[in-house]
Amino acid sequence: MALPPTIHIPKNDLNPSYTFTLKKAGSAVDLSSGVTNVTFSMRQEGQTAKKIDGRALTVTDAANGEVRLDWSSGDTDTPGAFIGRVTINWSGSKPESFPRKDLLHVVVHDPV
Repeated sequence: MALPPTIHIPKNDLNPSYTFTLKKAGSAVDLSSGVTNVTFSMRQEGQTAKKIDGRALTVTDAANGEVRLDWSSGDTDTPGAFIGRVTINWSGSKPESFPRKDLLHVVVHDPV
């Protein structure tokens, strides 16, 4: 899937992982050459401290721009609204962020 407008996940859940297709101008970004790594960062809305700071994503299909976010312990332990961004770090220290026009929204729900 392309980057979703919002990821919803219950508090303390670590599954499912999320797979994204990074796109630019409607086409998948080819990650098969010239990429140092692809990372994800996330912070709670209204806060400056990052909950996830530059965690490496798993590239699952480089030619088609597909990456996977695997949650780790502590990522979803705080209910609330979060904003995130995926960054491709191209060779030569040239970062490029996704989504291009907005931020990725993550909502951690407190279980009922």
